[in-house]
Amino acid sequence: MKKILFLRRDGVYLPEISAYMAYLRKKMPLFEICDSSEIKENFSESDFDVIWKFMGFDRQNHHGRFVVHEYGSLSVGRLPRVKNVIKRVLNSNPSMRVFLNEAVRQGMGFNGNTDYRLRDMGVSSHFFRKFSNPDPEFDFVYSGSLNRGRIISLMLDHFKTTMKGSRLLVVGAVPDDIHEMFGKTPNIHFTGRLKYEDVPDAITQARYGLNIMPDIYPFNIQTSTKVLEYCAARMPVISTNYKWISEFEREAKGKFFYIENSFSNLKIDDINKYPFVVPSMEDYEWDKIIEKSKVFDFLG
Repeated sequence: MKKILFLRRDGVYLPEISAYMAYLRKKMPLFEICDSSEIKENFSESDFDVIWKFMGFDRQNHHGRFVVHEYGSLSVGRLPRVKNVIKRVLNSNPSMRVFLNEAVRQGMGFNGNTDYRLRDMGVSSHFFRKFSNPDPEFDFVYSGSLNRGRIISLMLDHFKTTMKGSRLLVVGAVPDDIHEMFGKTPNIHFTGRLKYEDVPDAITQARYGLNIMPDIYPFNIQTSTKVLEYCAARMPVISTNYKWISEFEREAKGKFFYIENSFSNLKIDDINKYPFVVPSMEDYEWDKIIEKSKVFDFLG
């Protein structure tokens, strides 16, 4: 029996690991599959035949193991392109690389003959709904990271001042500065960090899904998981406008409401009249995404 280790750093939120493990247990039950965060005793990578790493840095010599380096995003923060170059130069050469999409592959800029796959984000079956919630408690939901710079504070301030009559649900971990400024705002409710399996029921308490993303590299070329999840849950999408979201809307045949970075056109009456189209998301269910990517063909 071959043993596969998905190696994650502490506290990193990676729903793809759960999707990979569920897929392998159904399709390749003869393999033993482990998530490093669930192994309580000390372990050595030498105990496993396949090491799957979510990058990061990796300068190790893995002594003949089959090693996968997965790049689910490009570097962020200050000088992101310089960080990409550093990773390209310093990281060891794996057996295979997996990239979120072609933009991420090109952004990393690896040369050579190392095999690679493209594997986009998928959606857990728990998110899929046939119908939207007919009686939601909240008007809007924002799900995901609040570390998106000033644009998040502008959004929250818009609800605090201009849209006092609308209720906003915020799903996810809340930084201290955000909690201090908006934690007592009556029409904004913060759930804090939830278990992944609890997120679908949380977001469907709202009528509209908000995707607030700055139009800056690399955020503007990477898949928005929250948008996929909103659509799977049959929620109309309201978003800032940038490269990935406009391409996804066109390819998926949806119709989203785009807001200005100042939020000046985020008005409940206009939104209620807007002819939203929520695209079909069957092709984004995790098993189909993984099957299409062929990331596990090497195990065959």
